[in-house]
Amino acid sequence: MKIKDIVAIELDQNTLKCALISNHEESHQIKAIGSMQLTSLSIEDQAEELLALLKELRIETTWSIFSLSRLHVTSRTLKLPSTDLSELQDMISFQTTKLVPFSKDEVILDYTVLETTSDGFSVVHVVLCPKEIVKKILMLASAAGLNVLSIRLNTQELATYTEHQFKNEDLSQTLFIEADTEATHFFVIHQEKLLFSRSVKLNYQELCQTDNKERVVRETQNTLTLLHKEQDQVQIKKLCFLNLPEESTSPLFESLKSALNLSVENKSMTPPYKKLASIESSLHLNEKELSFSALFGISKGLDKGILNFMPLALDQKIEKQVKQKVFFQFALLFTGLVLLTCGFLYAKNVYQDQILVKLSKKTAQTKTLASKLIKEEQKIVKIKQQQNPDNFVLSILSEVYRLIPKEISLDSLSYDQAKGVFLKGTAFTLSDAVNLIPKFEESNSFVTVISKGTTTKKIKNQVYTDFQLELPFPNQRVANE
Repeated sequence: MKIKDIVAIELDQNTLKCALISNHEESHQIKAIGSMQLTSLSIEDQAEELLALLKELRIETTWSIFSLSRLHVTSRTLKLPSTDLSELQDMISFQTTKLVPFSKDEVILDYTVLETTSDGFSVVHVVLCPKEIVKKILMLASAAGLNVLSIRLNTQELATYTEHQFKNEDLSQTLFIEADTEATHFFVIHQEKLLFSRSVKLNYQELCQTDNKERVVRETQNTLTLLHKEQDQVQIKKLCFLNLPEESTSPLFESLKSALNLSVENKSMTPPYKKLASIESSLHLNEKELSFSALFGISKGLDKGILNFMPLALDQKIEKQVKQKVFFQFALLFTGLVLLTCGFLYAKNVYQDQILVKLSKKTAQTKTLASKLIKEEQKIVKIKQQQNPDNFVLSILSEVYRLIPKEISLDSLSYDQAKGVFLKGTAFTLSDAVNLIPKFEESNSFVTVISKGTTTKKIKNQVYTDFQLELPFPNQRVANE
């Protein structure tokens, strides 16, 4: 069965955007588009707001594709010694434990093969997302009555739409930059595919402010450094901003040219608002910082099917807990019914009239109990959807990223329950790396930080410091002493 229409949905912390894509035409035209400000973080409230927006846009289809922000995922480009797809799957699964401080059961991964080399290697773009993030999207879709076909990566869709808009131009050796209401996205396209992407919490308004130009230069430099580490053969010669207002470009571009020695330009990619407003149904399109590029990218790459996080069931642990509680409740109900039946049979022969009066009262009590049990079962089903247990590893990861300043680029993080956390990273100066030690020691999570050494390297006349740190937990210190 071919699905006629699909609604593409993109949401961040404060904004919801959606577009209706026709699937019965070869060009996959957008028939309706709109946005709204979210007023609550509650999944139930967001579902109601999503349904209200769909109703205003006259969107009736229940088939959906969600766009996931690059902020919520880890992305790496790997060169693996095989061209066999089954072997690549095993290699990527093995690499997962090195890329993120989670177990394989706590993440969802997908990948696409960018190219294969003559010497038997494959260049693979791998994307990993915590399963909890995907669960929240599925819970929102379920609350709104939507069926999720796939969950796409927003920078993949930005690359798809950029390649479509500038298909007659050479897009290699260009770092593209586009900002939205939540973040600024950096991405590189190679042979019509997303080669590299990174997102930072710097929204459209902040990017356009003259006072933030030094921060933009620093984040761009950090992005180029990370790109060089993953793809040292890629030489970026140009920065291309998308959809910036012309009054914001001059001071920012001069700073970038001076600091990075690269050419800088600004291009308009999102269709003009008058054109957006001419679509069959449109709503709230007058905010300049709103970017609909990812939604248009989904429409242009509807059949590509790359970097899709397919919906998965809830964790087996949660499923097991819910089933056990439901079974226990039904066991109590069944026991009550059996006792009631036995009592009724006994009453027919002994003290029939008196016992029947008592049993009628018991029947009413049992019905009340049954009603309560059914309500408890409904609560458990809700718990099944909303349960999000505290996770020690997540709290440690959050503390590490909170303490690391913007001048530090974190390359890898590993966790050992017995020993602590091990960090590898790159600092602009040696003092930046050294200053990390007292910051971690002042935290309640770590003690007596151990430096495993530092090395310096020079990239494009810039000296960087690579460092390694061991962060023992307080209980580990006591054990060692």
